[in-house]
Formats: sequence, structure tokens, C-alpha cells
Amino acid sequence: REVLDTIVMLAHRLDMLVTAEGIENERQAAVLEILACDQFQGYLYGRPAPAADITPLLLHEADIVAPAPHGRTGTAG
Repeated sequence: REVLDTIVMLAHRLDMLVTAEGIENERQAAVLEILACDQFQGYLYGRPAPAADITPLLLHEADIVAPAPHGRTGTAG
């Protein structure tokens, strides 16, 4: 956790956004939220899908990924 905190803090001091990848459960997301990570992606937010399934999702369900608290977002991937 200290390593993660240091990475997030360094990135923010360099005016960078931090995207945490590979988030698989709520506990991981909660820890990264506490550490002020800016964006999350992983199985918790969406499973990989065939390319043919993505276009309809983007065209008809663009609002399924809502902003998380404090401007943070969860994205599929």
C-alpha cells in the first residue's frame, strides 16, 4: 500500500492522472479510492468482449460508465 501511495502521490505532484488497471473487486477499488487514484479499469467494471459487441454498446449505452466520486471514473478493460 505504501508503494501505491507513493506512486499516486508522485504522479499527482507531476500533474499526471493515475489510472489503476486490473481492478477485480470492491476492496481493491476502495483502497485505490482512499489513495486518490483518478481512474480505474478492470474486470470489476467490465469484462473483455468481442469487437463486434463493442459498437452497439458504445452507440446505445454510452451512459453506463458514470463518473465515480471526485471525478474518478471506472472504465471497462
